[in-house]
Amino acid sequence: MSSQVKELTNLPKLLKPTDVKKYLNIGSDKLYELLRQKNFPSLKIGCRFYIIEDEFIEWLNKQTKKSY
Repeated sequence: MSSQVKELTNLPKLLKPTDVKKYLNIGSDKLYELLRQKNFPSLKIGCRFYIIEDEFIEWLNKQTKKSY
């Protein structure tokens, strides 16, 4: 294989909205409100939303710092 091809292990982990919903203990309405915010780390492929795990953790840390 070419050195330009990235291995699958180097790809970011994608979370499903239901994973984030369970983790944050929020309802569906609040979840989709978050997914539509510009500063929330989500991407939409077709009609499905996904959250990049590393960016979600970074976003969550920023939100935690804002509340103090």
